[in-house]
Amino acid sequence: MVDAIFTDLRHHDLGAGLREKGFDGSVNTVWRTPPLWGVGSGFPWGHDGTSLTLQDVILRHGGDAENSRDLFASASPARQRKLIDFLERLQLYDIETLPADIDGNGVIQKNFVVVGKNTGRERFNAEWLFETPAEIQGNVTNVQGIGIRSFAVENLVEAYGLDLPLRQDSDLDGWPDVWDAAPNTPGFGDGQQRNEVTFENAGGLGIASRVGIHMSKPETPQQRIAVLART
Repeated sequence: MVDAIFTDLRHHDLGAGLREKGFDGSVNTVWRTPPLWGVGSGFPWGHDGTSLTLQDVILRHGGDAENSRDLFASASPARQRKLIDFLERLQLYDIETLPADIDGNGVIQKNFVVVGKNTGRERFNAEWLFETPAEIQGNVTNVQGIGIRSFAVENLVEAYGLDLPLRQDSDLDGWPDVWDAAPNTPGFGDGQQRNEVTFENAGGLGIASRVGIHMSKPETPQQRIAVLART
């Protein structure tokens, strides 16, 4: 049982103010109500991230939320401020930067050593709790000649179990060998028949122009992104 989740977990049509146009030209105004946990630290707001204030994103709501928006808009400035103050207090923090006594010795250490490297103030970084803790690069000199502490992990294979049978990825294309039809050939969909496909292009300014673009099936994520950028 979870109290004060602040959502009905339902989908609602929120109107033109919160419309989003997809790469395929489709327009969506239906969104699921997310829990308000962390809304105060959710800057910027809205599904498109264009609202710089909570007041702005509230006033962008329409459709199924029109009555609620109008109640807010018609409230006195003092009552609006009271609601905004409440929402701003619904904070979620970046737990990886919060000081924490993760080794349970009763002290938050100023210089917490993991695998022989000083990681700075003891904090809740899950990598320190791995069966094989992550080993950071540590103190290095950057290209500008300035000494810094690098948190780049040097033992990724061991810490993240990248050599485990179900995680092995011989061609480093992001597809584990157990899923990859050609595990030694980088690329999405490699080892499969490369059929000619047609991508439909929706023109700008909301005018749908059905233009067929004939090309080989995209083989890499970069090629797929390029296809989307052209549509």
